[in-house]
Amino acid sequence: MLSFFKKIDSKNTLNYGLQNDIYQFNLEDSARQVTILPNNGNSEDLQYQATPWSNRWNTMGETALLTQPYVQWKHKFNEAVSLVAGVHSQYFSLTNSWSAIEPRAGFSWKLNDSQRMDVGLGFHSQIQAPYTYFYKFTDDNKPGSGMAQHNRQIDFTRSKHLVLGYEKTCAGPDQHPRYPKHP
Repeated sequence: MLSFFKKIDSKNTLNYGLQNDIYQFNLEDSARQVTILPNNGNSEDLQYQATPWSNRWNTMGETALLTQPYVQWKHKFNEAVSLVAGVHSQYFSLTNSWSAIEPRAGFSWKLNDSQRMDVGLGFHSQIQAPYTYFYKFTDDNKPGSGMAQHNRQIDFTRSKHLVLGYEKTCAGPDQHPRYPKHP
């Protein structure tokens, strides 16, 4: 992670940077279907029929990069009220997926020494569970095509978040909560 912090003046700060995550995938999984056959009273042994093992995913050593640049500005209106606004983006090399500029903002209001209210909103994107990209299955629309990976074009899951928060501190600003001590 590469991060920079710049204090512009007593009320404004700027935080920006780039986070890189390198993934190396080592995944293997096989499955088969087992059907338990009805017992006709001929035997106490369990009778079953099984399909051959089918490899659902198998990848060793494939790598991908998730790059996330961001810029964040914080403005303190006074000691009680502040605003944080910024943008975020990301790129995932495995699927060649880009998220456009994702705006985000947060507002905090300190009501008194023990209470604070917050609101935050923004757009967020995330990658899928890693095994999803490597899962293989037979395409019913292409008989005879065999097992193939069909999920390499999956894009990010995108969402819009709105969060409201309220914080109440049980102790005063110079006190620490006390807990009973047991012998």
